[in-house]
Amino acid sequence: MYELRQLRTFQAVAARQSVTRAAAVLGYAQSSVTAQIQALEEDLGVQLFDRIGRRVELTNAGQMMASYTDRILSLASEARTVVGNGRKPSGALTIGASETLLTHRLPRVISRFQKMHPQVEISVIAADNCEFHAGQLKLDSSIEIAFVLDQQHKSGNLIVETLSVEDVLILVSPGHRLASVNRLNADMLRDEQVLLTERSCGYRVLFERVVSEAGAALNKTLALPSIEAIKRCASAGMGVAVLPRIAVEEELAQHQLVPLSWPKDKIRVYSQMIRHSEKWQSSAHVAFWQLAKHMLTTDDVSHKVPLSATLPLKSVSRHSKSNLASPTHNSARHLTSGL
Repeated sequence: MYELRQLRTFQAVAARQSVTRAAAVLGYAQSSVTAQIQALEEDLGVQLFDRIGRRVELTNAGQMMASYTDRILSLASEARTVVGNGRKPSGALTIGASETLLTHRLPRVISRFQKMHPQVEISVIAADNCEFHAGQLKLDSSIEIAFVLDQQHKSGNLIVETLSVEDVLILVSPGHRLASVNRLNADMLRDEQVLLTERSCGYRVLFERVVSEAGAALNKTLALPSIEAIKRCASAGMGVAVLPRIAVEEELAQHQLVPLSWPKDKIRVYSQMIRHSEKWQSSAHVAFWQLAKHMLTTDDVSHKVPLSATLPLKSVSRHSKSNLASPTHNSARHLTSGL
């Protein structure tokens, strides 16, 4: 039976695509790394890597094993933390969150956690805009748990828990000319002012892709710095807004905004909780992760979302810490992710 030591070595080689670099990080001789990988392959009865010169790439079996390895090592780390530390969670915990999730999902989780574990000092680092860059995300080392609303992330060095599936809506004010159109199509948006988040935002990318696939083009767009600004401009009749449903539930209930019946196939993004797979977890970290998973995971995730996967987050720019009640007013070192 394989050992955790072999799995850690396999994970390091898979992440770096190099036996040499993995050996340097782990402090092993290259021959030891090779021997551990070979022993793991023999135990599993499959080849985990294709050797291409000095570089190695995961085989299909290796990719499947990488997913299980992340989960096994995560559970082992969690067990070691929980079992080995009988005292109540304490110390500091830093959380990174996108604007939408910080406003609409996390307050009740943080409130409950503080009541359960008052000895833990929580710091929140807020993303005040949308800075998702596909394939280039990297979790800031100061952030222990990140919450993002975006396309699904996938990588070998992060653990991702998908919490919910969120619809992205196309919205206008009740008095807008498109509000009464029964059969909307992409061409009708051609000359409308479309109110959007910044260009790299995950759900803006998805929306523009749907428009393009419909054979249409957007002739007039207005990029705004926050979701609140987009909602206010749309409510004032300035154009068509593209926002996740959770950000506009109040406006929908008060009929300040109305959703359009396009596109036919819903645009969806995912609420995801992310952490490093190799970073040590404190008892506070484990407790918050478990509570957030319990409180935020919705029933529809299992049949709408594939198995949780991970993708590296891009290094964040430097700002100062933000407070929960007003995440964008104080300067903050913020998480680069989707809104």
